[in-house]
Order: sequence, then C-alpha cells, then structure tokens
Amino acid sequence: MGCSQERERIELKSTAFLVALFVIVNLSGCATKPSNEQSAVRPPSTPSLLPQNKPSPQTAKEEVNPFKTELGRNLMLGFFVKPALKQMLHDPDSLQDLELISAAPIKKVPGSFKATVSYRARNALGALVLGQQAFTFTPNPNGSTGTDAWIVSLAKN
Repeated sequence: MGCSQERERIELKSTAFLVALFVIVNLSGCATKPSNEQSAVRPPSTPSLLPQNKPSPQTAKEEVNPFKTELGRNLMLGFFVKPALKQMLHDPDSLQDLELISAAPIKKVPGSFKATVSYRARNALGALVLGQQAFTFTPNPNGSTGTDAWIVSLAKN
C-alpha cells in the first residue's frame, strides 16, 4: 500500500468519524447552550404510557444553527466550505489559514445561512494571496444528514 493510499485511508476514517460526531451532537442537542429564556437546569422527563399530543407547529421544529458553537463552525468549515473552496482555487493544496469571518441567517429563506470566510492560497502566478469568499448554506430538501445535510453555493453579493 502506497503512502498516498494510506493517507487517503486515514483521511477517510477521520472524515467518517467527524461526520458521525456532527450528527450525534446535532441529534442530542448537546451543541446548543441554553439562552436567557431557557432554564439551564431542566427537570427529568418521565415517559408516559398515554399517547402524546403533537407539539404546536411553532415548537415542532427548532431551527438548527450549525454556526452557533465552535464545534459546529469547525465542522461546517471542514466538511462544506473547504471542499467547495478547493474546487475554486488554482492550487487547491496551497489552502491555508481558513477562518470564518461571519455567519448569519438568511431571513428570506428560513433555515439558511450566509457565511463569509477568509483564506490564503497560491494564485496562478504562484504568489500566496489573501482571499475572501461568501457561501450560502441551504438545508437539503431531501432531509439528508451528514455531508448531504446542506447545499453549499457561492453567495450572491
């Protein structure tokens, strides 16, 4: 097995681990901190044998903000922004200093976000230059999870 094949195998395992971690954190709700309106200590819920009433439409689906926590920001950068950015670069292996500048919800499209990142990469002349790019994140309408959970595209200015 060659060195590059071994590296690809290790990267694939670490990617699978991070995707699983991302899904577990988002499903368990561990990634969210309680707001001022919510109590930090919640009484334990007791399962009921009686049929449960459906929650009201307002509380049925809490909006997920993947940029709310540091873990979420790092996962979004690693799994969604970095691959999309590497497809655009002249020298994809030269990508350095990828950093999230801002992330905010898009009010016109519920559940979507606009994120702006800065990075350094080599241009066509070989010089290391600073770049900035904005991306939009739209939830996948198919309800996919993991790396298919978001549709990433370049943001329109």
